[in-house]
Amino acid sequence: TEVYLMYGFKDYSSFFRAFKKEYGISPKEFREMNSVDVNEFTNKI
Repeated sequence: TEVYLMYGFKDYSSFFRAFKKEYGISPKEFREMNSVDVNEFTNKI
């Protein structure tokens, strides 16, 4: 299942824009972060 659908977005581009606006990085950049960086990042959420 696509993440954007799970969170109620009708298409990926809407999800991408909202994600980038909220977190300052793209979903791809988030996926590419190593686990230490991800843990630090998600603690801010």
